[in-house]
Amino acid sequence: MKHTLKIFVIYFIAFFTLFIGSQYLLENLFPELDHLYNLLIAGVFTIILCPRLNKVQTENGSRTQLKWLFRKEPLIK
Repeated sequence: MKHTLKIFVIYFIAFFTLFIGSQYLLENLFPELDHLYNLLIAGVFTIILCPRLNKVQTENGSRTQLKWLFRKEPLIK
C-alpha cells in the first residue's frame, strides 16, 4: 500500500470515528437537541479534533504527514 493511500485511509477512519462518537455522545447527553444541531456540533467538534494532513518537502520530493493537535511530532511520517 502506498504511503499516501495509507495516510488517507487512517485519516478517514479517524474522522469517521470521531464524528460518530461525538454524535453519539451529544445524542445521549442532550436528547432534546434537534438532529440538525447535533450534526453541526459534532461536525465542528470533529474538525477541531481530527488529525491534520501536512505536505512536507524532503530530498526525495513531497511527503504527506498526519499531525494531531495535541502532539508536536507527526503521528505518521
